[in-house]
Amino acid sequence: MAKVLAQGRQVLFLLPEINLTPQLLKRVENRFADVPTAVLHSQMAAGKRTQDYLRAMLGQAKLVIGTRLAVFTPMDDVGLIVVDEEHDGSFKQDNELRYHARDLAVWRAKQSGCPVVLGSATPSLESWHKAQSGAYRLLQLTERAHASAQLPQVEILNVGRLKARQRLLAASLAAFETELLKRAACRWCTSTVAVSRPRCFAATAAIPSAARTAPPKWCCTNAPANCAATTATTANPFRSNAPTAATKT
Repeated sequence: MAKVLAQGRQVLFLLPEINLTPQLLKRVENRFADVPTAVLHSQMAAGKRTQDYLRAMLGQAKLVIGTRLAVFTPMDDVGLIVVDEEHDGSFKQDNELRYHARDLAVWRAKQSGCPVVLGSATPSLESWHKAQSGAYRLLQLTERAHASAQLPQVEILNVGRLKARQRLLAASLAAFETELLKRAACRWCTSTVAVSRPRCFAATAAIPSAARTAPPKWCCTNAPANCAATTATTANPFRSNAPTAATKT
């Protein structure tokens, strides 16, 4: 995108959902602060959408960001088309005028003689087959954007043989409880709750009663007198269960 924009040509960037537009637009504006940008999607005001459409058509907007309808935007000098999350079903419109924005983007890039980038961590079967057969050039990202990022641990449970409680399996509830207690902090004294320490009431109260394996306890070494809650004066959702200065011994 930077290379094409530096040449003064236009870039069409398609994304699957309207909700992704604000965050993407902010990142693009930070990266290409001096590049005139147009945004096109169905929830924009008609006047603003028309203005951006005309700016793109006249070549005034060099970067056009939009959902599937933006694939029809007239751009005389398009130098690159990017389809983000190309596998997403939102690119396909199945009512009234039926079309697939990803496939139209590929066709349009061919007509314009410019490259098209189909980005996805989970490619569609069609795109993956074409990449494997040589019809598309396969570019692989072998490193994550953040080196510290790790895949979560996944365990498959046979729900047909296990009983669910409140529509959740006991194993799932136990896992929720463990993670909540790892990360929760005491609402009274801000002490970090560890799994090996007595359970903090503030953390345990957020867990469904079915998942609790022991009565709630304070995290301050199980000594309410040491907890800042004894002197708290502000309203608190757990106040009725918290020790107070008048009742502590």
